[in-house]
Amino acid sequence: MRFALLVVLLAGCDLVFRFDKNPVEETVPSRTVTLTYDRVWLGANQQLTMEPVEPDAVRVTTRDGVAIAVTHTGPGTMEFFTDAATYVIAATTEFGSAELQHKSPTLHLRERVLGRPTRTPVPPKTNIDLTVQTVPQQSGAPQMFLHSTGLWAQGSPAAPSSTFDWATASSLNGPLGMLDPDRGDDLWVLQYGPFTDNLYLRRDLWGWLRATPKLAPGGSVAVTGSMTLIQNAHCVTVTAKRADELARIATVAPSSFSEVAGDFVLSSIPHEELHAGGGVLLVGQAGTDNVQSHEIQFENPLPGKTIVSLGARRVRRYTAPGATASMELSYETRSYLPPITPAAPCMSQLLVDGAVALVDAISIGGRSIRTDDQTVEATGDLEIEWQATSEPVDYFLVALLEVEAKQLPGSNTVSTIPTTKTAITTIDRRAILWKSLLRPGHRYYVVVQAHRGVPNARDGDFATIAYPRSISSAASGVFLVE
Repeated sequence: MRFALLVVLLAGCDLVFRFDKNPVEETVPSRTVTLTYDRVWLGANQQLTMEPVEPDAVRVTTRDGVAIAVTHTGPGTMEFFTDAATYVIAATTEFGSAELQHKSPTLHLRERVLGRPTRTPVPPKTNIDLTVQTVPQQSGAPQMFLHSTGLWAQGSPAAPSSTFDWATASSLNGPLGMLDPDRGDDLWVLQYGPFTDNLYLRRDLWGWLRATPKLAPGGSVAVTGSMTLIQNAHCVTVTAKRADELARIATVAPSSFSEVAGDFVLSSIPHEELHAGGGVLLVGQAGTDNVQSHEIQFENPLPGKTIVSLGARRVRRYTAPGATASMELSYETRSYLPPITPAAPCMSQLLVDGAVALVDAISIGGRSIRTDDQTVEATGDLEIEWQATSEPVDYFLVALLEVEAKQLPGSNTVSTIPTTKTAITTIDRRAILWKSLLRPGHRYYVVVQAHRGVPNARDGDFATIAYPRSISSAASGVFLVE
């Protein structure tokens, strides 16, 4: 059973900014620009912690690369004086790189980090030896899942009694780290299985076990115990307009995006400001029909918040030359309601469709890139442009991905593998793709996302968020660079 989840294109911090390039640099009356740059993360007590980003991580230039002198006025705060109409803020931290081109006289940039910032690298064969007694479930074999709070990393052990190498876990944000209960890290062993109510087949969380292992680099630690059965003491009534959202996507997606999928999902998130990429499935139901006032019982044993989301996607497949397995390209949306307060009897939640603008008509250098294997000449920087429907949008995220045929270690299949080369955030419907990113003879495609939930982005405030939070995503065709 698949659930439509937007691909997270950025690993690390969620600020990667570049605005569209203008070959002629405008000037305006000289002015002072003030900048605040901070980081928020979830501390050991599950409280949101804020700290300034060190000023030496930030560089300011004009749009054509001329350095602008910066005066540090305090931790994470600075100011600079410029007559350039547009200036560029660039920063690099251990969680990623950020670049913002803007015009506002005030800026507030925020780096959102899942888990504590300081982490100890994990060497190979740092093992967790599981011996776990599962709980009875309605049908099927239990599916096991590991999730850490404190560091926010995840993995899938082979069985309830098995060995899992923590070095193979996936960090949801930043580098993977060693689990240390003295620093607030917990390990959650989760059991999933199918569940059939009187309407739908779902994937539900059935049981959980909380452990506090302290990992030894290159060594083994045992995690044993019996899982606690989910009591499903809370209830929510879901109206999920999946068919309506799929029909809306069909108005912009090319007809080749013919595979459809939809879902509604209840997830546990660390904090309402840090939910992107950090959700743990509680209940998920896949389907492409509209769901009207459907009652769901659930329980969230993890620390944090419970959030309801609706996903819809239309998909097509692409196989790179030399590959035997394809990858997916999609037009899709996901919309999140504000975190809910669990209640019994049932509380109502309405998932409204059309919560964010849809992207369409992606072009590069003035040429539509809707179909595959078109040739693009990269004799200079290329301008990407797109259209968007009339629904709300706060900013756009543009990602360039390179496509290659690769045989992964341990596999006999030659897969089609996309790799993100850059990501650009803009409030405009165009961006510049730098020539240096493109290699002749290689294949690429572009994904453009429309984001809603940062209402003051156009005024330079990237710290304030608001619900509903929604994302739409559209993929161009795969093109060959000459």
